[in-house]
Amino acid sequence: MRLPKLKPRVLNNGFTLIELIVVISVISILATIGIVSFVNYDRTQQLSGSVSNVVNLLNQAKSNSLSQVKPKASCSQPAVLDGYEVEVDGSNSKLTLSARCSSGDGTDLTEEMITSITLPTNIKISSVIASDGTETFFYPLFSKTVNGGSICLLGYGLDEKLITLSNLGIVTVKSGC
Repeated sequence: MRLPKLKPRVLNNGFTLIELIVVISVISILATIGIVSFVNYDRTQQLSGSVSNVVNLLNQAKSNSLSQVKPKASCSQPAVLDGYEVEVDGSNSKLTLSARCSSGDGTDLTEEMITSITLPTNIKISSVIASDGTETFFYPLFSKTVNGGSICLLGYGLDEKLITLSNLGIVTVKSGC
């Protein structure tokens, strides 16, 4: 009895090398696009957060001025609270809110720091233009006007936000400086 010849079977149970290379390439491209998008989103959020902090500080100075909140330490009797100021230090990317007090006749000026914010490392203050030529925005008591001006924030050297303070103390934010 003669046995039939067996034909060798070809097994196709895997992927070819070309198929694997194509799949890995597509996954790599998609991962790269996702990482770049996330980094851009993170940078945008840091700039937006910094703009929000600056706007909140300016609004806090306005609110304290209008409500005539008097700090206890440096503005105790007989000192008179003149108002609140926000000083912008562009070289250190720092903003400071202080109460300005005097003896009532404009002499013996003292300041008490209330709070300050320092912007993240890659967020820079590229320009500050107050209407009086200084880098200080002053909110006097018993007055609804402030020396207006603008602050330009530059994020990662790419995106700019312009924070404008009107003479009435209204804060607006626009893209670009």
